[in-house]
Amino acid sequence: MDSAFITKYIAVEPLYELPDGTFDPFWVKLIKFEHGFEEEVGEILAMMRYLCTKFVGPDCYLYPTNNPRRIYEIDSKLSFDLTYLQPSVLEFVGGVVKAGKKSDPAKASQVLKNMAEIESILSRQRYVADNNISLADVSIITTVTMLEIVQFDFSSFPALHKWMLLVKSLPFYRVTNFNFEEYTKEAIQQLSK
Repeated sequence: MDSAFITKYIAVEPLYELPDGTFDPFWVKLIKFEHGFEEEVGEILAMMRYLCTKFVGPDCYLYPTNNPRRIYEIDSKLSFDLTYLQPSVLEFVGGVVKAGKKSDPAKASQVLKNMAEIESILSRQRYVADNNISLADVSIITTVTMLEIVQFDFSSFPALHKWMLLVKSLPFYRVTNFNFEEYTKEAIQQLSK
């Protein structure tokens, strides 16, 4: 496999939050300007929370800080994504891309466990935090769709698959994941060789 191709998929921000080249640096510059930060703001979950609270306020439906019950559900799902889901997906996808093979479900036990957890949640409600879209959906859809790079089989997770189709149909998805479809097609072609 071409090393530039591998770098494109493996290179991520320091906390594995943001695939390289898929985020408009305007928001990073805006946050730096607002607070006079000297260093880069590279952690996307912190950036999303900040943008919601600073520019929309406590009634922001994506991250309503005036609703303790809902904010707990959102934060717990964001923590799940950052602590369990993202590391397992990045390790799995990175391993498959580096090896140049299609995914092997037998080697994906942590990913499968995490997908089962999300499936369980989505079998009871429309979105991951509750029945309303939130920052948790924005974050988790980005993580879960990374599995498409290695043609992960979502057929065992019908509620998760339905949620993915729903969230991918929303306008924000095209804005926040504007290069992803192209990357996925390229990855599948490379892995098929």
